[in-house]
Amino acid sequence: MGNRIDFEDIISKPVGNSYKRVQTLGIYCWQADIKARMSAYFLPRFSLDKNRDYLEALYPGISNNQNLEGKGIYVSIWKIARIYNKVLPNSPEEILGQDYHTLSAFKAWKGFSDEDYEKGMQIYVLEEEKRFHEYKYTKVQNSTGIIYYDWDEILDRTVIDAKDDNITT
Repeated sequence: MGNRIDFEDIISKPVGNSYKRVQTLGIYCWQADIKARMSAYFLPRFSLDKNRDYLEALYPGISNNQNLEGKGIYVSIWKIARIYNKVLPNSPEEILGQDYHTLSAFKAWKGFSDEDYEKGMQIYVLEEEKRFHEYKYTKVQNSTGIIYYDWDEILDRTVIDAKDDNITT
């Protein structure tokens, strides 16, 4: 099975159009990244441009907030149950082994995606989504990379200011 998570870091990555797959399949796939820290929670980062309909359905009138243009928007946080690294798109069985649920979800993900990472992909097996009553957003323009947060940054603020040392691209 994948790596068990014992850390408290919160990792944020952009989801764009893939969020429907996250909700349906219970996994998130990203290019394998050896620089990424192990984290216990996943904070999907939305873009108003790419996710306007979804965000508007959750928070009517969100499109009227001029402060959100180009920012990352957060609506929920997920617990990461397991992480698999360097899963090769053409031979996922080598890493996923007997985890048939994740293997099936990964194959479905690949069926709806044109992403092809020859160095492999990282898979987060997700559980326990917790939705925020009010959306949160980044203070700076939306980064396409990875951002790390602590719990106090997520729970206590609406506008979240990532520190430079917490951003990787």
